Amino acid sequence: NVPMIIVSNKRHHFLVKEVSFSGLEKNFISIVGAGEAAHDKPHADHVRLALKQADIDINSISTAWFIGDSQADIDCAKAAPIMCQSILIGSANAQGYDVRYRDLDMFMRAVQCHCDVL
Repeated sequence: NVPMIIVSNKRHHFLVKEVSFSGLEKNFISIVGAGEAAHDKPHADHVRLALKQADIDINSISTAWFIGDSQADIDCAKAAPIMCQSILIGSANAQGYDVRYRDLDMFMRAVQCHCDVL
């Protein structure tokens, strides 16, 4: 069981509706959209608010995956108050990411292989 959080620049009320419509809301312990934090991505306020809502102490996390599809996501991962492995999905012209996958399917296959090894 891996705790997951959504941090998005999509307006919060639209984001919550979209996640709920997809039936995925039970998979996330916090969902923070644009306008919820003092500053949106790439500022770290988004991440701080999501962790606070999930009642997660930043000192209890050694590392996290920050998965995104834009430069704002990579920059937010670098600014986050916790050590993040920045994972870029897609062909965005982003710089500074740690790992890049061509598409979500490729990423999910890599995660499954990792889980099978564990």
